[in-house]
Amino acid sequence: MNVWLGQPVRTTDGEFGEVADLIVDPIDHALTHIVVQPHRRSHQARIVPMSIAAVNGNVIRLDVDTDHARQFELVADTRWIRLGEPIKPGETWDVGAETMMVPSYFGGGYGYWCDDDHATVSFDRIPRGECDISPLASVISADEHWVGSVEGLILEDDAQVGGFVVRAGHHGMHHYVIVSIAMIARMVSDLIVLRIDRAVFRALPTAEGTLGDDDPPSTLRRIEHRIADAAQVAADRFHPAASRRR
Repeated sequence: MNVWLGQPVRTTDGEFGEVADLIVDPIDHALTHIVVQPHRRSHQARIVPMSIAAVNGNVIRLDVDTDHARQFELVADTRWIRLGEPIKPGETWDVGAETMMVPSYFGGGYGYWCDDDHATVSFDRIPRGECDISPLASVISADEHWVGSVEGLILEDDAQVGGFVVRAGHHGMHHYVIVSIAMIARMVSDLIVLRIDRAVFRALPTAEGTLGDDDPPSTLRRIEHRIADAAQVAADRFHPAASRRR
């Protein structure tokens, strides 16, 4: 079975979203959860256990209806914390990828001022002891070279991870390589370190066509869509007349 970032997810009564992140147990090498994001609503992405999911062709189907799926925990969290202070997500949670850190500004009668001691931090909340594989997850060779990014994974029985699909190469010249679980030395959130060096990785056979009839959505296309969405929101907010003319 193949699971990739951007793969459509359906409930028993309709479409629910797409796979935004993969949550993996780095010790047992099992896919425990998927993060499902409703279309263009990343703030509504939810952590869904693989125990209710099944891969059916190029679609992941959940054994619950949409109302039930909306009750799962949100992955995104935001805290206002003192600089240098550790994030405390809760007893059963770990911090996955930290997605943003910005200074905290406050308005007042005399303009704006910045609290130098605090910052607003946005991060992913994931089950304790597990790691978060997002579209930004990098793959590093044993000799410390960046060799690609994670596009998906190959599942064996009982959601065991048999290997990762790595998107290697540059835009317009990329190809897919399957890295077996035996080639992986370490996994943490958004980082996979290989046991093999860059030369051995480059000698691995390409894996075009192994993910089904359609290529998996590329990381670059997803990022481009998100940038376009943000630009449209900005245009609607700050230049409504120009936005309406389009």
